[in-house]
Amino acid sequence: MRGDNHVLLETSTRRLHHSTDLVEVLDPTLVARRISQLAATATMMRSTVGGGDEQQDRDQTALPEITPGKVSHVLIDPIAARCFALRSRFADAAPGMVRVRVHPDPLHRIILFDDRYAVVPLAGVGLGGGGLLLRHPLTTPWLHLFTQLWANSRRFPPTFHENSGLTAREQQVASLLVRGATDHQVASRLGVSARTVRTVVSGLQQRYGTNSRMALGFRLAGCGVLSPDGTPAGTAGP
Repeated sequence: MRGDNHVLLETSTRRLHHSTDLVEVLDPTLVARRISQLAATATMMRSTVGGGDEQQDRDQTALPEITPGKVSHVLIDPIAARCFALRSRFADAAPGMVRVRVHPDPLHRIILFDDRYAVVPLAGVGLGGGGLLLRHPLTTPWLHLFTQLWANSRRFPPTFHENSGLTAREQQVASLLVRGATDHQVASRLGVSARTVRTVVSGLQQRYGTNSRMALGFRLAGCGVLSPDGTPAGTAGP
């Protein structure tokens, strides 16, 4: 029995050592650098981009998937699809090099480099808290997952440079709230009821996946819908 236990211990140790060779823990300071290194040598990248995490909005400004000369399949969720800055990045990509589809459900961040490497979040939905770098064959389940998600997605609209998707009333309400106005102040300024203002805000929070007005303001600014001063993106403040 002792000999069997010794063999089992040796086998477990070898497996653990093999597993650590296949997994690398990336702290937040290393994630961007390792992703950049992997992107430089990959010929095909597949990735998911979700908009449900505040850190994710910042991650979207440096997507390695949208790189000249790289073939990429990018799967985004509905919140990320409304991010005007992200849409502009897709529009600037070389035609035919980047294919984009939208999945109906919220997505966690996954980046696949060929079938050799995968980077996934260590915690949460984005890579702001660090990540795991997986090597083949641990990449296989993630590649299968991406393939299934891709098959259940729809084509991203071909017209990227369109407006924010906010109605004139939604943009008016959002602009005033970002500047610190209360519901009653917004209602008085726009000549509507406070209930109307609350209805508009509730609809925006649901659409952009936030649960506070401050988070909504950050999300609208991060997606390029509003400037940090609350004015519509691309216009000068008062």
